[in-house]
Amino acid sequence: MENGKVIRFPSPKKKRIGRVIFIAVIIGIVVLTAFKAYHGSYKICMAEYGYIKPAVEGNGIIIRKEKVIKAPISGNVNFLVAENTRVRTGDVIAEITDPTCDLNKINQRIEEIDLEIKKLESEHNAKGLAGLKISEIEEKIQKRLEDIKTSIENGDLSSSIIYKREIESLLNREKDVRREFLEPLERLEKEKRVLLDKKEEACVSLKAPFSGIVSYKIDGFEEVYNTENLEELSEVDIKGLNSGIINTKTNQKKVGEPVFKIIDNFKWYLIAEVDPSYEDLLRAEKQGSVWIEFSEGDSVRSKIYKKLDNGRLIFEVIDHFDNLAFQRKAKFKIVKNMEFGIVIPVSAVVVENGEQGVIIKGQGGKQFKKIDILYSNAEQAVVEGLKRWEQVLITKK
Repeated sequence: MENGKVIRFPSPKKKRIGRVIFIAVIIGIVVLTAFKAYHGSYKICMAEYGYIKPAVEGNGIIIRKEKVIKAPISGNVNFLVAENTRVRTGDVIAEITDPTCDLNKINQRIEEIDLEIKKLESEHNAKGLAGLKISEIEEKIQKRLEDIKTSIENGDLSSSIIYKREIESLLNREKDVRREFLEPLERLEKEKRVLLDKKEEACVSLKAPFSGIVSYKIDGFEEVYNTENLEELSEVDIKGLNSGIINTKTNQKKVGEPVFKIIDNFKWYLIAEVDPSYEDLLRAEKQGSVWIEFSEGDSVRSKIYKKLDNGRLIFEVIDHFDNLAFQRKAKFKIVKNMEFGIVIPVSAVVVENGEQGVIIKGQGGKQFKKIDILYSNAEQAVVEGLKRWEQVLITKK
Protein backbone atom coordinates (compact mmCIF):
# COMPACT_ATOMS: atom_id res chain seq x y z
CA MET A 1 0.00 0.00 0.00
CA GLU A 2 1.29 3.40 -0.98
CA ASN A 3 -0.43 6.62 0.11
CA GLY A 4 -3.50 4.59 1.02
CA LYS A 5 -3.69 2.90 -2.48
CA VAL A 6 -3.37 -0.82 -3.16
CA ILE A 7 -1.00 -1.69 -6.11
CA ARG A 8 -1.86 -4.93 -7.95
CA PHE A 9 0.66 -6.65 -10.32
CA PRO A 10 -0.47 -8.84 -13.32
CA SER A 11 -0.26 -12.49 -12.71
CA PRO A 12 2.35 -14.47 -14.69
CA LYS A 13 -0.40 -16.54 -16.28
CA LYS A 14 -2.14 -13.55 -17.85
CA LYS A 15 1.19 -12.26 -19.23
CA ARG A 16 1.77 -15.51 -21.08
CA ILE A 17 -1.71 -15.44 -22.66
CA GLY A 18 -1.18 -11.88 -23.88
CA ARG A 19 2.11 -12.72 -25.48
CA VAL A 20 0.59 -15.70 -27.33
CA ILE A 21 -2.26 -13.56 -28.67
CA PHE A 22 0.16 -10.84 -29.85
CA ILE A 23 2.42 -13.32 -31.62
CA ALA A 24 -0.57 -15.00 -33.29
CA VAL A 25 -1.80 -11.66 -34.62
CA ILE A 26 1.65 -10.83 -36.03
CA ILE A 27 1.95 -14.24 -37.71
CA GLY A 28 -1.53 -13.85 -39.21
CA ILE A 29 -0.66 -10.46 -40.62
CA VAL A 30 2.57 -11.83 -42.15
CA VAL A 31 0.82 -14.85 -43.68
CA LEU A 32 -1.98 -12.68 -45.07
CA THR A 33 0.52 -10.24 -46.54
CA ALA A 34 2.53 -13.04 -48.11
CA PHE A 35 -0.63 -14.64 -49.48
CA LYS A 36 -1.76 -11.39 -51.01
CA ALA A 37 1.72 -10.73 -52.40
CA TYR A 38 1.88 -14.21 -53.93
CA HIS A 39 -1.52 -14.05 -55.57
CA GLY A 40 -1.15 -10.38 -56.42
CA SER A 41 2.00 -10.99 -58.45
CA TYR A 42 0.58 -13.80 -60.60
CA LYS A 43 -2.53 -14.85 -62.38
CA ILE A 44 -3.21 -18.46 -63.35
CA CYS A 45 -4.25 -19.88 -66.72
CA MET A 46 -4.84 -23.46 -67.81
CA ALA A 47 -2.84 -25.08 -70.60
CA GLU A 48 -5.53 -26.11 -73.09
CA TYR A 49 -5.87 -27.38 -76.64
CA GLY A 50 -6.72 -24.74 -79.20
CA TYR A 51 -6.02 -23.10 -82.55
CA ILE A 52 -3.92 -20.04 -83.33
CA LYS A 53 -2.80 -18.18 -86.42
CA PRO A 54 0.99 -17.90 -86.18
CA ALA A 55 2.46 -14.60 -87.34
CA VAL A 56 5.99 -13.44 -88.14
CA GLU A 57 6.66 -9.73 -87.74
CA GLY A 58 9.14 -7.95 -89.93
CA ASN A 59 10.22 -4.82 -91.79
CA GLY A 60 10.46 -4.43 -95.53
CA ILE A 61 10.73 -2.20 -98.59
CA ILE A 62 8.13 -2.33 -101.35
CA ILE A 63 9.61 -2.68 -104.84
CA ARG A 64 7.32 -1.82 -107.75
CA LYS A 65 7.45 -1.36 -111.48
CA GLU A 66 6.71 2.35 -111.72
CA LYS A 67 7.32 5.24 -114.07
CA VAL A 68 7.34 8.96 -113.27
CA ILE A 69 6.01 11.16 -116.08
CA LYS A 70 7.59 14.63 -116.17
CA ALA A 71 6.43 17.88 -117.75
CA PRO A 72 7.77 18.35 -121.32
CA ILE A 73 6.77 22.03 -121.25
CA SER A 74 6.07 24.65 -118.60
CA GLY A 75 2.46 25.52 -118.06
CA ASN A 76 -0.87 24.97 -116.35
CA VAL A 77 -1.90 21.39 -115.56
CA ASN A 78 -5.34 19.86 -115.98
CA PHE A 79 -5.57 16.50 -114.18
CA LEU A 80 -8.07 14.17 -115.84
CA VAL A 81 -7.82 11.01 -113.69
CA ALA A 82 -8.31 10.57 -109.95
CA GLU A 83 -5.52 9.11 -107.84
CA ASN A 84 -5.47 5.33 -107.35
CA THR A 85 -7.51 4.84 -110.55
CA ARG A 86 -6.65 1.89 -112.78
CA VAL A 87 -5.76 2.96 -116.32
CA ARG A 88 -4.71 1.31 -119.57
CA THR A 89 -1.70 1.94 -121.78
CA GLY A 90 -2.17 5.19 -123.69
CA ASP A 91 -4.91 6.67 -121.48
CA VAL A 92 -4.55 10.46 -121.14
CA ILE A 93 -3.88 11.25 -117.47
CA ALA A 94 -3.18 15.01 -117.60
CA GLU A 95 -2.77 17.94 -119.97
CA ILE A 96 -0.30 20.82 -119.74
CA THR A 97 -1.11 24.13 -121.44
CA ASP A 98 1.40 26.89 -122.17
CA PRO A 99 -0.18 30.07 -120.74
CA THR A 100 1.84 32.27 -123.13
CA CYS A 101 0.04 30.73 -126.10
CA ASP A 102 -3.47 32.02 -126.96
CA LEU A 103 -5.21 28.73 -127.74
CA ASN A 104 -8.58 30.42 -128.21
CA LYS A 105 -7.13 32.57 -130.96
CA ILE A 106 -5.50 29.53 -132.58
CA ASN A 107 -8.74 27.54 -132.48
CA GLN A 108 -10.66 30.48 -133.90
CA ARG A 109 -8.23 30.81 -136.83
CA ILE A 110 -8.42 27.05 -137.52
CA GLU A 111 -12.21 27.32 -137.73
CA GLU A 112 -11.88 30.27 -140.13
CA ILE A 113 -9.49 28.28 -142.33
CA ASP A 114 -11.93 25.36 -142.48
CA LEU A 115 -14.68 27.74 -143.61
CA GLU A 116 -12.41 29.29 -146.27
CA ILE A 117 -11.54 25.83 -147.61
CA LYS A 118 -15.21 24.89 -147.88
CA LYS A 119 -15.95 28.16 -149.68
CA LEU A 120 -13.06 27.60 -152.09
CA GLU A 121 -14.25 24.08 -152.90
CA SER A 122 -17.79 25.36 -153.46
CA GLU A 123 -16.62 28.04 -155.90
CA HIS A 124 -14.42 25.52 -157.68
CA ASN A 125 -17.33 23.16 -158.16
CA ALA A 126 -19.60 25.96 -159.38
CA LYS A 127 -17.22 26.63 -162.30
CA GLY A 128 -17.73 23.16 -163.66
CA LEU A 129 -14.39 21.89 -162.48
CA ALA A 130 -15.88 19.56 -159.86
CA GLY A 131 -13.95 16.33 -159.59
CA LEU A 132 -11.42 17.44 -162.14
CA LYS A 133 -7.87 16.81 -160.92
CA ILE A 134 -4.57 18.04 -162.31
CA SER A 135 -3.58 14.44 -162.92
CA GLU A 136 -6.68 13.93 -165.09
CA ILE A 137 -5.93 17.09 -167.11
CA GLU A 138 -2.35 16.01 -167.64
CA GLU A 139 -3.52 12.55 -168.68
CA LYS A 140 -5.81 14.11 -171.30
CA ILE A 141 -3.01 16.35 -172.56
CA GLN A 142 -0.73 13.33 -172.95
CA LYS A 143 -3.47 11.50 -174.88
CA ARG A 144 -3.90 14.40 -177.30
CA LEU A 145 -0.13 14.62 -177.88
CA GLU A 146 -0.18 10.99 -178.97
CA ASP A 147 -3.19 11.70 -181.21
CA ILE A 148 -1.33 14.58 -182.87
CA LYS A 149 1.65 12.31 -183.56
CA THR A 150 -0.59 9.66 -185.07
CA SER A 151 -2.54 12.14 -187.22
CA ILE A 152 0.69 13.67 -188.62
CA GLU A 153 2.01 10.21 -189.47
CA ASN A 154 -1.25 9.54 -191.32
CA GLY A 155 -1.13 12.90 -193.09
CA ASP A 156 -4.27 14.16 -191.28
CA LEU A 157 -3.17 17.73 -190.53
CA SER A 158 -6.68 19.03 -189.80
CA SER A 159 -7.09 16.62 -186.90
CA SER A 160 -3.70 17.54 -185.49
CA ILE A 161 -4.75 21.20 -185.44
CA ILE A 162 -7.93 20.33 -183.56
CA TYR A 163 -5.93 18.28 -181.04
CA LYS A 164 -3.50 21.14 -180.57
CA ARG A 165 -6.35 23.52 -179.73
CA GLU A 166 -7.69 21.04 -177.20
CA ILE A 167 -4.27 20.83 -175.59
CA GLU A 168 -4.13 24.61 -175.28
CA SER A 169 -7.58 24.61 -173.66
CA LEU A 170 -6.53 21.89 -171.22
CA LEU A 171 -3.37 23.81 -170.34
CA ASN A 172 -5.41 26.93 -169.66
CA ARG A 173 -7.79 24.91 -167.53
CA GLU A 174 -4.89 23.44 -165.59
CA LYS A 175 -3.50 26.93 -165.05
CA ASP A 176 -6.88 28.18 -163.81
CA VAL A 177 -7.24 25.25 -161.43
CA ARG A 178 -3.80 25.84 -159.99
CA ARG A 179 -4.25 29.60 -159.62
CA GLU A 180 -7.85 29.73 -158.43
CA PHE A 181 -8.07 26.56 -156.35
CA LEU A 182 -4.93 24.52 -155.69
CA GLU A 183 -2.55 27.32 -154.72
CA PRO A 184 -5.01 29.01 -152.27
CA LEU A 185 -5.90 25.55 -150.90
CA GLU A 186 -2.23 24.71 -150.32
CA ARG A 187 -1.66 28.04 -148.52
CA LEU A 188 -4.65 27.48 -146.23
CA GLU A 189 -3.69 23.86 -145.46
CA LYS A 190 -0.10 24.88 -144.73
CA GLU A 191 -1.27 27.59 -142.32
CA LYS A 192 -3.58 25.09 -140.64
CA ARG A 193 -0.74 22.57 -140.18
CA VAL A 194 1.44 25.25 -138.59
CA LEU A 195 -1.36 26.22 -136.20
CA LEU A 196 -2.05 22.58 -135.29
CA ASP A 197 1.66 22.02 -134.55
CA LYS A 198 1.70 25.16 -132.42
CA LYS A 199 -1.43 23.99 -130.62
CA GLU A 200 0.12 20.58 -130.00
CA GLU A 201 3.25 22.18 -128.58
CA ALA A 202 1.20 24.51 -126.38
CA CYS A 203 -1.18 21.82 -125.07
CA VAL A 204 0.50 18.47 -124.37
CA SER A 205 -1.42 15.34 -123.42
CA LEU A 206 0.45 13.08 -120.99
CA LYS A 207 -0.43 9.40 -121.33
CA ALA A 208 0.04 6.24 -119.28
CA PRO A 209 3.15 4.33 -120.51
CA PHE A 210 1.65 1.01 -119.33
CA SER A 211 -1.40 -0.33 -117.51
CA GLY A 212 -1.51 0.30 -113.77
CA ILE A 213 -2.72 2.74 -111.14
CA VAL A 214 -2.22 6.50 -111.09
CA SER A 215 -0.44 8.27 -108.25
CA TYR A 216 0.36 11.94 -107.78
CA LYS A 217 2.75 11.25 -104.90
CA ILE A 218 6.44 10.38 -105.27
CA ASP A 219 9.26 9.72 -102.81
CA GLY A 220 12.26 10.13 -105.11
CA PHE A 221 13.16 6.42 -105.07
CA GLU A 222 11.12 5.42 -108.13
CA GLU A 223 14.15 5.00 -110.39
CA VAL A 224 16.21 3.16 -107.72
CA TYR A 225 13.72 0.88 -105.95
CA ASN A 226 12.37 -0.57 -109.16
CA THR A 227 11.80 -4.14 -110.28
CA GLU A 228 14.67 -3.75 -112.76
CA ASN A 229 17.06 -3.36 -109.78
CA LEU A 230 15.55 -6.08 -107.61
CA GLU A 231 18.68 -8.18 -107.06
CA GLU A 232 20.89 -5.13 -106.36
CA LEU A 233 18.66 -4.02 -103.49
CA SER A 234 19.38 -6.98 -101.18
CA GLU A 235 21.70 -4.97 -98.91
CA VAL A 236 19.66 -1.78 -98.65
CA ASP A 237 19.14 -0.32 -95.15
CA ILE A 238 15.47 -1.09 -94.61
CA LYS A 239 14.98 0.49 -91.18
CA GLY A 240 17.13 3.53 -91.96
CA LEU A 241 15.40 4.36 -95.25
CA ASN A 242 14.03 7.90 -95.20
CA SER A 243 11.14 7.88 -97.66
CA GLY A 244 9.28 11.17 -97.53
CA ILE A 245 6.26 11.60 -99.79
CA ILE A 246 6.01 14.59 -102.15
CA ASN A 247 2.63 15.61 -103.57
CA THR A 248 3.04 16.39 -107.28
CA LYS A 249 -0.57 17.40 -107.90
CA THR A 250 0.00 21.13 -108.36
CA ASN A 251 -1.67 23.38 -110.93
CA GLN A 252 1.54 24.65 -112.51
CA LYS A 253 4.65 22.84 -113.71
CA LYS A 254 8.07 23.71 -115.03
CA VAL A 255 9.89 21.64 -117.64
CA GLY A 256 11.17 18.41 -116.07
CA GLU A 257 9.01 18.51 -112.93
CA PRO A 258 7.08 15.30 -112.03
CA VAL A 259 3.40 15.36 -112.97
CA PHE A 260 2.28 11.83 -112.03
CA LYS A 261 3.46 8.24 -111.95
CA ILE A 262 2.02 4.93 -113.07
CA ILE A 263 2.46 1.83 -110.87
CA ASP A 264 2.07 -1.75 -112.04
CA ASN A 265 -0.46 -3.10 -109.55
CA PHE A 266 -0.53 -6.63 -110.98
CA LYS A 267 2.85 -7.72 -109.58
CA TRP A 268 5.22 -6.17 -107.04
CA TYR A 269 7.81 -7.32 -104.51
CA LEU A 270 8.66 -6.95 -100.83
CA ILE A 271 12.27 -7.24 -99.62
CA ALA A 272 11.80 -8.32 -96.01
CA GLU A 273 13.75 -8.76 -92.79
CA VAL A 274 12.16 -11.31 -90.45
CA ASP A 275 13.15 -13.08 -87.26
CA PRO A 276 15.31 -16.07 -88.38
CA SER A 277 13.85 -18.20 -85.59
CA TYR A 278 10.70 -18.48 -87.69
CA GLU A 279 12.49 -20.14 -90.62
CA ASP A 280 10.62 -23.43 -90.15
CA LEU A 281 7.31 -21.63 -90.43
CA LEU A 282 8.39 -19.86 -93.60
CA ARG A 283 9.82 -23.04 -95.12
CA ALA A 284 6.50 -24.75 -94.57
CA GLU A 285 4.77 -21.97 -96.45
CA LYS A 286 7.26 -21.67 -99.32
CA GLN A 287 5.32 -23.77 -101.80
CA GLY A 288 1.97 -22.13 -101.16
CA SER A 289 0.52 -18.68 -100.65
CA VAL A 290 1.71 -16.55 -97.76
CA TRP A 291 -0.60 -13.90 -96.35
CA ILE A 292 1.11 -10.61 -95.53
CA GLU A 293 -0.76 -8.24 -93.24
CA PHE A 294 0.35 -4.61 -93.10
CA SER A 295 0.10 -2.34 -90.08
CA GLU A 296 -2.81 -0.47 -91.68
CA GLY A 297 -4.84 -3.70 -91.68
CA ASP A 298 -4.55 -4.53 -95.40
CA SER A 299 -3.72 -8.13 -96.32
CA VAL A 300 -2.29 -9.48 -99.59
CA ARG A 301 -1.44 -12.91 -100.96
CA SER A 302 2.17 -13.58 -101.86
CA LYS A 303 4.76 -16.29 -102.30
CA ILE A 304 8.41 -16.50 -101.33
CA TYR A 305 10.24 -15.50 -104.52
CA LYS A 306 13.79 -15.87 -103.24
CA LYS A 307 15.84 -16.24 -100.06
CA LEU A 308 18.92 -14.01 -100.13
CA ASP A 309 22.35 -14.87 -98.74
CA ASN A 310 21.95 -12.32 -95.93
CA GLY A 311 18.83 -14.10 -94.66
CA ARG A 312 16.38 -11.66 -96.15
CA LEU A 313 13.39 -12.82 -98.15
CA ILE A 314 11.91 -11.46 -101.36
CA PHE A 315 8.15 -11.92 -101.59
CA GLU A 316 6.34 -11.74 -104.91
CA VAL A 317 2.87 -10.23 -104.46
CA ILE A 318 -0.02 -10.50 -106.89
CA ASP A 319 -2.62 -8.53 -104.92
CA HIS A 320 -3.28 -4.80 -104.81
CA PHE A 321 -4.04 -2.87 -101.63
CA ASP A 322 -5.15 0.74 -101.22
CA ASN A 323 -1.89 2.03 -99.79
CA LEU A 324 0.37 0.42 -102.41
CA ALA A 325 0.90 3.67 -104.32
CA PHE A 326 1.99 5.64 -101.24
CA GLN A 327 4.01 3.20 -99.15
CA ARG A 328 7.73 2.39 -99.47
CA LYS A 329 8.77 1.17 -96.01
CA ALA A 330 6.44 -1.36 -94.45
CA LYS A 331 5.92 -3.04 -91.10
CA PHE A 332 4.09 -6.28 -91.61
CA LYS A 333 3.12 -9.70 -90.31
CA ILE A 334 3.37 -12.95 -92.22
CA VAL A 335 0.24 -14.80 -91.12
CA LYS A 336 0.20 -18.60 -91.41
CA ASN A 337 -2.81 -20.92 -91.54
CA MET A 338 -4.37 -22.23 -88.30
CA GLU A 339 -2.18 -24.43 -86.07
CA PHE A 340 -3.52 -26.81 -83.36
CA GLY A 341 -1.93 -27.82 -80.07
CA ILE A 342 -1.47 -26.85 -76.42
CA VAL A 343 -2.02 -23.08 -76.36
CA ILE A 344 -0.76 -20.66 -73.70
CA PRO A 345 -0.40 -16.86 -73.55
CA VAL A 346 2.92 -15.56 -74.86
CA SER A 347 3.18 -13.47 -71.69
CA ALA A 348 3.55 -16.70 -69.67
CA VAL A 349 6.89 -17.59 -71.28
CA VAL A 350 9.98 -16.86 -69.16
CA VAL A 351 13.70 -17.57 -69.44
CA GLU A 352 15.68 -19.12 -66.58
CA ASN A 353 19.37 -20.05 -66.84
CA GLY A 354 19.22 -19.57 -70.59
CA GLU A 355 16.29 -21.97 -71.03
CA GLN A 356 12.82 -21.07 -72.27
CA GLY A 357 9.88 -22.26 -70.22
CA VAL A 358 6.96 -21.40 -67.94
CA ILE A 359 6.25 -21.34 -64.20
CA ILE A 360 3.61 -23.90 -63.28
CA LYS A 361 1.72 -24.36 -60.02
CA GLY A 362 2.34 -27.86 -58.64
CA GLN A 363 1.85 -29.69 -55.36
CA GLY A 364 5.24 -28.53 -54.16
CA GLY A 365 4.58 -24.90 -55.13
CA LYS A 366 5.95 -22.99 -58.11
CA GLN A 367 8.11 -24.94 -60.56
CA PHE A 368 9.96 -23.98 -63.74
CA LYS A 369 9.15 -26.21 -66.72
CA LYS A 370 11.03 -26.12 -70.01
CA ILE A 371 8.93 -25.81 -73.18
CA ASP A 372 9.44 -25.49 -76.96
CA ILE A 373 7.41 -22.89 -78.88
CA LEU A 374 6.18 -24.40 -82.14
CA TYR A 375 4.19 -21.44 -83.45
CA SER A 376 3.20 -18.08 -82.06
CA ASN A 377 1.64 -14.73 -82.78
CA ALA A 378 1.55 -11.55 -80.75
CA GLU A 379 -0.73 -13.03 -78.05
CA GLN A 380 -0.61 -16.83 -78.02
CA ALA A 381 1.75 -19.74 -78.68
CA VAL A 382 1.41 -23.43 -79.51
CA VAL A 383 3.98 -25.26 -77.32
CA GLU A 384 5.46 -28.67 -76.55
CA GLY A 385 6.39 -29.72 -72.99
CA LEU A 386 3.10 -28.97 -71.23
CA LYS A 387 0.16 -31.18 -70.47
CA ARG A 388 -3.44 -30.22 -70.79
CA TRP A 389 -4.88 -28.48 -67.71
CA GLU A 390 -1.53 -27.73 -66.13
CA GLN A 391 -1.73 -24.43 -64.28
CA VAL A 392 0.60 -21.81 -65.74
CA LEU A 393 1.47 -18.70 -63.80
CA ILE A 394 1.60 -15.35 -65.59
CA THR A 395 3.49 -12.51 -63.91
CA LYS A 396 1.37 -9.43 -63.57
CA LYS A 397 3.06 -6.30 -64.86
